[in-house]
Amino acid sequence: MNTKKILIIDDSPFTRKIIKEMIEESPEFEVIDTASNGLEGLKKVLKHKPDLITLDLEMPEMDGFTLLRFIMAQQPTPVIIVSSLSSSEDVFKALELGAIDFVTKPSSKATYQLLEIKRDLLFKIRAALMIKKEPEKLKEEPLKKPSMSIDKIIAIGASTGGPQAIQKILTYFKEPLDVPILIAQHMPEGFTKVFAERLNRISPFNVYEATEGMLIENKNVYISPGGYHMSVIKKEAKFYIKLVKKKDSDIYVPSVNHLFNSLVPYAERTIAIILTGMGSDGKEGAIKLKEAGAEIWAESQDTAIIFGMPKEVISAGIVDHIYPLNDIPIFLEKKLNL
Repeated sequence: MNTKKILIIDDSPFTRKIIKEMIEESPEFEVIDTASNGLEGLKKVLKHKPDLITLDLEMPEMDGFTLLRFIMAQQPTPVIIVSSLSSSEDVFKALELGAIDFVTKPSSKATYQLLEIKRDLLFKIRAALMIKKEPEKLKEEPLKKPSMSIDKIIAIGASTGGPQAIQKILTYFKEPLDVPILIAQHMPEGFTKVFAERLNRISPFNVYEATEGMLIENKNVYISPGGYHMSVIKKEAKFYIKLVKKKDSDIYVPSVNHLFNSLVPYAERTIAIILTGMGSDGKEGAIKLKEAGAEIWAESQDTAIIFGMPKEVISAGIVDHIYPLNDIPIFLEKKLNL
């Protein structure tokens, strides 16, 4: 077996020890070394040329952001942020600097609760090691307006690499599309609110972390909150958000399938878009939507950081259009006659 070399960079000796033990339980990975700060980490990145790096953000001598800039400039390598909830805004900054994904520490203190991240960490390491290339930088330009009468609904599903891809799509537009956009992005509790607030600032849309019973309106974007599955219901000619708390057995949260399945009664007005991500979440829902008359789009292999979720729906033979990420907003404009 060709084992993948992993470098752990974290200022906590306890965290380094636990992450090393978790990773090395899988024979496909080898922890090639560890580092206690960014400066030491940079030297070891250049020395070992690891296949993947796990990175803390708050460290002495050189913080994670500075190190990320050096890594992406000198030796681009897949990076997974291992962070506590308290630094959620920092996580999105790290994603913009080139990190692929993040895993949340259950506590900022040195406790064995850290073992709770094992499944998530190993899943995201495997996904990041499939990476094709780094996402591109994004543009910013805000402007906001609300509106009614919903003729079209855009539903987007994404996982690894999704935050960057979604940001790229939404920030392409100078004015908001006259449709609602509903997004199921695999992301833990505590991060979707910050993600929505960030997109609200830098895109022309009103972007919300969805809440139970929220009215769905055109020119708005609704992000499924972490820890919940989001669906759409209709009452008296208006559409509303319905949320369901995740179960312990759920693999994908928020679930793309859950969102897509809820849109089957409104399939003829739905465009469902599958972006980058590992696994098959969204395939089942996309099949049902297609059978009911929806239009299905998938991100192409050329730009998908992880060509897992798009590949699954493409292989199912239900996709109407396959577009590189840059083209998705362009063709949305054309589809909506803007």
